[in-house]
Amino acid sequence: MLQCRSKSIEMKILSVDPGGHTGFAYYVDGLITTQMLLINKVMLEIDRGAYKDVEIVIIERFSTAGLISRYGLETVDLVGQIKGWCLARERDCRIRPPQSRKAGQDIAHDMLTDFKHVIHEEDALAHLVVFLEQQHKPYRIK
Repeated sequence: MLQCRSKSIEMKILSVDPGGHTGFAYYVDGLITTQMLLINKVMLEIDRGAYKDVEIVIIERFSTAGLISRYGLETVDLVGQIKGWCLARERDCRIRPPQSRKAGQDIAHDMLTDFKHVIHEEDALAHLVVFLEQQHKPYRIK
C-alpha cells in the first residue's frame, strides 16, 4: 500500500497601509505579525526581505479629501511601486478603499491591545482580517 505524505502549503499574504509610516500585517499559515517601516525602506523590505515570497498583497488605496500634499504624492508613488512589483512578479494584488477595513477595525484593535504598535499596523491588520474572514481562513496574532 502506498502512503501519501502531504506537505502543508503555507499561504503568505501581506497587507499594506501605505504612507510615511507604512504599516504591514503579514499572514503565514494562520499566524499574523505586524510591523511599521518608514516609506523609504518599504520596497527594499518587500523585494529582498521577509515579504518577497508573498502570494497576495492587499494595499489600501490612497484617498484625500482635498489637495494632495508632498507626503500624499509619496504615498501614491509607493502604491504604484507595490502594484508594479506585484505585476512584475505575478503576485495577486488587491487594492482596497480605506472604508473596507472598518469591518475588521475592532478585531484588529483588540488583537494588538497587548502589543506596542502604531495605528498604521492596526489599519493594515484590519484589511487583512477582513480578507481572511471573507476567505474563511483561521488566524491569530503571533
